[in-house]
Amino acid sequence: MALLIDVAIDIVRNRNEAVRVNDDVVCVFNATPLEKYESYRLFLDQWSRCDKDPDFAPTIYNLIDSLVRFLDINRYSSHNGSQPQFLVDLMPEVYCRASDARLRQLLSRHSATEEETEAMVRHVEQRGSVYLPQVNVFYVREFKMTYVAEEAARFLHHACRGLPARGNNLLRANPNRFYAQALECALGYFGSRVLYPARPTAEDGAGRELQDASDSERKKIDSSAQLLGYMLGDALYEAYLKGRVSRSMLRRLFLVHLEEPGVAKEMFREIAAKVRCNAKKLPASVTRS
Repeated sequence: MALLIDVAIDIVRNRNEAVRVNDDVVCVFNATPLEKYESYRLFLDQWSRCDKDPDFAPTIYNLIDSLVRFLDINRYSSHNGSQPQFLVDLMPEVYCRASDARLRQLLSRHSATEEETEAMVRHVEQRGSVYLPQVNVFYVREFKMTYVAEEAARFLHHACRGLPARGNNLLRANPNRFYAQALECALGYFGSRVLYPARPTAEDGAGRELQDASDSERKKIDSSAQLLGYMLGDALYEAYLKGRVSRSMLRRLFLVHLEEPGVAKEMFREIAAKVRCNAKKLPASVTRS
């Protein structure tokens, strides 16, 4: 597994699409090594248990572990500064193939509103999975590598900050909610591109979700935050490939406490200014907002 992770990181870093095996044989990467490994592991797991439904928990943990390795994060650090504190103790529960009723029950633990609950159910219908930071739970109905990778990155972002949303609704109460949402989407998108480089560009996915949003003002704001966050995450990924952003800087971004007053807006502007030249369609106004 460690070798596969190293190969995957090398592909991300150098954007290799094929490897020459010998003079007349070329191996083309039409899926990431992690994706191939997990597909193989899931089949073995099903065969060994004679079960129709695969257990996605090891896959989720492998994706999280791969991103942890990529960011050079110490899982056992006892301080929360340049490293997350005791990350190894914060791993989420994983529910596989659970019903909508189970999802609603999980959401009820933190007193989610009816609108929030219905929005999350629709989210799972579209994407197949979601990470719920308020209860530190990974809910997987259908495994879609693109979105599972994004949710794994979202978990790591919350865990690096000590799971500040667990048991409460800090995001809902955050006066800089738009910026916090946009940054969480940006880091989620970035992490998904690291784990799954074949993911389509930000415009292809987020744009459709923005168009599908209802007329609710709250949903329009949330969709706008997602779209802008994806564009920022795409620019951040391109900046990393070009050597403009280091892994230490990326690790620092995952550790930033967005729930603190003014931090989300300040960090959003800092990242936008850093990567704007790498995003052709990132609005210039984001550095002045």
